[in-house]
Amino acid sequence: MERGAKLYTLDGLRGFAAIAVVAFHTPGPLQDLVPSAYLAVDLFFVLSGYVIARSYDGRIASGLMGVGDFVRTRFIRLYPLLFIGALIAVATKAGGIALGVADDDPERFAAQILGIFLVAPVTWAEDEFLFNLNVPVWSLFFEIVANLAFVTWFSFFARHLAMFVAFAAIALIATVTLSGSAEIGAEWTSFAGGFARVAFSFFAGVLIFRVRRRMSVPALPAWAYPPILIAALAADPHGFKAAYDLFCILVVFPLMVAGAARVEPQGALKESYAFLGAVSYGVYVLHYPFCRAMNNLDLFTQESPLVMIAAGLALIAGVIVLAWLLDRAYDQPARRRLTRALAPAGVLAPERR
Repeated sequence: MERGAKLYTLDGLRGFAAIAVVAFHTPGPLQDLVPSAYLAVDLFFVLSGYVIARSYDGRIASGLMGVGDFVRTRFIRLYPLLFIGALIAVATKAGGIALGVADDDPERFAAQILGIFLVAPVTWAEDEFLFNLNVPVWSLFFEIVANLAFVTWFSFFARHLAMFVAFAAIALIATVTLSGSAEIGAEWTSFAGGFARVAFSFFAGVLIFRVRRRMSVPALPAWAYPPILIAALAADPHGFKAAYDLFCILVVFPLMVAGAARVEPQGALKESYAFLGAVSYGVYVLHYPFCRAMNNLDLFTQESPLVMIAAGLALIAGVIVLAWLLDRAYDQPARRRLTRALAPAGVLAPERR
């Protein structure tokens, strides 16, 4: 499949994974349905590595794209919605302060604002998360680090990628085993674990793309991949969580991406996957501040499970609609304008994350 062609099955996987993350951040019955949804981040990293290699390997290797061009292109792709997510996060935190349900330390709030707009963990050390205002940004921070490593040491990875992925797998196994699970990287106490997660999964995605013609992974029907993903995220492996997480990260997700990249849906399924791909990044980067706002309103602390389920479903539906509207009315136009303003001729932002 040519570089410019869409990968609709991968888009569908990304969309389902993003929705699962929203459910995971929704306290109550919906969260209980996907107790392992934190693993969606590792799938995102594999997908990102595959798509980045597919989009840029040829241009970087041929000298048509340098480090500066690549950084501009990734900024154009990622930052417009990150900026909107940051604005929403600041607004919801300010609302929490006004209601008296959020920390009102002005210095900490200022540091949190700086961190969320710079996509850099500069908050106070006592903060629980790297990005308290919009927690999921932690994975985007690590993805940006991986992107920079990919382009800066492109020659190294061209020669030694398989060796690097093998060592990254060893580091990941050690880190997850010591931590007891792969739910690491978002908090200051597990900050180093984020490097282990992204180092393996992102560069495994790059490796899968580069050796795809030599792989003999059987391709399932395009409709089969999302149910497998949801089943993986819905599992609750008591007593062997670290082993289960490692199995998903090291085996299931790489094989899933390798197989899904080889098959494309048709008809209505294709349109559905295209829609999910279009909203996936927005759903992921925008949802958490709304979770915080609904928590501030005690919508997730009701005694009635039905109220919590209704609130969670409303949140998911609302964020999907918002992401779709922003994709059409804001993100695509903003990226076109930024491309014209910043990118050299011929260098365009990729379609999807």
